[in-house]
Amino acid sequence: MKPNNVAEALDSLHALLFAAGSDLEHYLLSPQDYPQDYLPEYFESVKDAVLDAHMLVTWIKDNK
Repeated sequence: MKPNNVAEALDSLHALLFAAGSDLEHYLLSPQDYPQDYLPEYFESVKDAVLDAHMLVTWIKDNK
């Protein structure tokens, strides 16, 4: 997704980082689950969100 302007990029960046943080918080704070119960695929969405956020930061820096 290529943003149309900096504000749109920041909105996307905000949503991606919130989603990644929420997923990690769920992983760390689930008392009934233990880290070894999570398959590596669980973290694919976290990784994707962080990499997309990184791309958006680069786009913002290039378009300021």
